[in-house]
Amino acid sequence: MKRILCVIAFCCLATSCAELQVKRDLTHAQYAQDYKRATASGAGFEPGALCTDTMAFKSWATFEFTPKNKIYDLPTDTNAAAYCVAVPAGAKAIEIRGESKGGLTYFEATAIAPSVLFLDRDYKIVSDLQRPRLKAGEGFFSGLGVSAIIPLVENLATARYAVIYIHPLSTGGEIDVHTGYQTIPVPYGPYGTVKARFFD
Repeated sequence: MKRILCVIAFCCLATSCAELQVKRDLTHAQYAQDYKRATASGAGFEPGALCTDTMAFKSWATFEFTPKNKIYDLPTDTNAAAYCVAVPAGAKAIEIRGESKGGLTYFEATAIAPSVLFLDRDYKIVSDLQRPRLKAGEGFFSGLGVSAIIPLVENLATARYAVIYIHPLSTGGEIDVHTGYQTIPVPYGPYGTVKARFFD
């Protein structure tokens, strides 16, 4: 009898989780479509006016990506929502983190996958990391997210500005969360919170 009740409870839970995931996926698909439509064109990107924010070492800066963000035509000819910060003198690395949103379970959550465009002192392209090597992780306070530490060495040592943006094609990706008994895909959405900090 106990085994039957456990099977019934598991089936009910699985059905409920499947419904949550379907709802999440439909919302994600709509947001992705909206973002791709919004990035069909972009305003002029003027780094001299936009790349003026500076950051202290090891302090997180928070960037919110919402449907209200302005879309820029970046120097790479990619249209995207973006923020630009100055790289502090002496910086050795930058850490970026895309946080999750959408619900209390992995079946409801989406993540956000930031890209980073590095510019030199003359605002010329140094490197465009459309797909940084993001790893999934979960912090006690920060929740599920994806992050990467990018060493500012070799050609990146000449970077003076970092443009953090959401590439339109990133919404086609996802990360797999392993719970111990199943793997749950968490898609990358165009909206959410991105954090960044520099290390000396």
